[in-house]
Amino acid sequence: MEAELQRLSSCGALILVYPIWFGGPPAILKGYVDRVLGAQCALTDFQSGTGQPAVRGRYLLSISTSGATAEWLSERGQQHALREGFDTYIERGFGLRDGGHINLDGIVHNMSSDHAAKALARVREAAESMCSRLAAAS
Repeated sequence: MEAELQRLSSCGALILVYPIWFGGPPAILKGYVDRVLGAQCALTDFQSGTGQPAVRGRYLLSISTSGATAEWLSERGQQHALREGFDTYIERGFGLRDGGHINLDGIVHNMSSDHAAKALARVREAAESMCSRLAAAS
């Protein structure tokens, strides 16, 4: 964990890329948050928003993928729940800054090349935006 925290302390942003798995991030990502970001983090530190010095003040950008459509996810409140229940929660507790959340919907093995290209363009745009933010801050 110390080596991972050292890597995180030298970056400007934490970017999580993951599939939505039954309404949330997969267990391995939750385990990463628990074990790495939560390392040596007292409950009082988390509650005060100063949870993890290695990432405090850095951006969190989440990029999630789903086979379902954005409309289907939205109708069920899933996108809002994921944003508030995962991103915002860990941002506030660990002292991260909001870098946004992109959900790429309709990501399936037989999606059209056009759909894949549009999804990749959204990721590229988010990466460029994050790089601009980081450059402006330095």
